[in-house]
Amino acid sequence: MRKRIVMLALTAVLLGGGTALSPAAAETGEDATSAGRVLANGTVVAPDGEVHYDVDLSGLPGAEVVRESGKSLGNGGCTFQEEGRGHASEPGRVLVSTEVSFDPNTCTREVARADYPRNNLPESVQRKVDAQAPGGVEESASKKTKLTDAQRRSAGAAAGGPWSGSIKVNVEDPPQIDVTTTKSMLTWSTDSAYLYSDHSSEWGWYSPTGWERKEDFYAFINDGNVAWTNTIGKYRNGAFCLTIDTWTHHKETLFEGWYDGSWYWSYEVDKWGGCTALLSYERIVVTP
Repeated sequence: MRKRIVMLALTAVLLGGGTALSPAAAETGEDATSAGRVLANGTVVAPDGEVHYDVDLSGLPGAEVVRESGKSLGNGGCTFQEEGRGHASEPGRVLVSTEVSFDPNTCTREVARADYPRNNLPESVQRKVDAQAPGGVEESASKKTKLTDAQRRSAGAAAGGPWSGSIKVNVEDPPQIDVTTTKSMLTWSTDSAYLYSDHSSEWGWYSPTGWERKEDFYAFINDGNVAWTNTIGKYRNGAFCLTIDTWTHHKETLFEGWYDGSWYWSYEVDKWGGCTALLSYERIVVTP
């Protein structure tokens, strides 16, 4: 059983906000068409209020676009839940999810999901995995904890690692720039006596357009049974939407690994304030 304070479920909260656009938020302003309003760099708001992001799906070959239903928060926002788990296997996988559209009226969204072998990534996906977070602040730690007798017997029969995995959550603006980012990384292994773990947390924010980090926190655990890394960050931009502050809060970015090679990930991220319809989410998970 997991013993932790942080939440485990993915909750993507998309809060409505002001629609006024500043030059920083829209390079060419706003054009009306029969399909709706065309906002910065191709983002379209349909007449019914559904937002369609300008996402180039050719960069996610083989991606499947699916519609997800969320839960209304009663204030114009919605909550979407997602999580993933599995067991370490060669060569590992890279799991990418990118928002394509969001309908605040029905609390539904479309996301493009793709799944690739870790050792055979399309070049466009490899760039996403390798991309450095803007700002590039990182914290790291290492830990080892004794296994129980039962775990030692089980670990002695298993490969023992080392295994490595990560989760990165990006909030993107219309040009598909990662404006705020959190990333959690974990490497772990076992021998006949200990569970070893290396933890890294990374934060990024795109300061050229006014983003700044306001709060940050990271946590890591290795209790001899499971190890995990969690990264939290809150960001603000006072120039993105005229005089209305825009906020993102990466409330959880969690990757965990168990002594037997099992893994689990989840995240929670909120956005609120001005022009939040222009911001979309991207999630990249690397599994062992």
